[in-house]
Amino acid sequence: MEGLRTLFRIQETMGEGRMPGEELLDALLIAIAGLVLITPGFITDVVGFLLLFPFTRMLAKNWLKERMRAKSTFRDDDDVIIHQ
Repeated sequence: MEGLRTLFRIQETMGEGRMPGEELLDALLIAIAGLVLITPGFITDVVGFLLLFPFTRMLAKNWLKERMRAKSTFRDDDDVIIHQ
């Protein structure tokens, strides 16, 4: 259900003419949750279920955004350079 809800939010956001950045990140984390859930193991199951809940997925999104922000350089000409 979370995946379908996220797809509808992506369509709605695009219909409004905005880039669905948050929604795409949600979709990515839900896909990762699905992949992790089919991997055998207790730890992977816990991580997979945690990524399915909106609150813990929000925490994971914020962590990912901070990491991306810390590894990115913004210049005046609107270019973004991501350092590895």
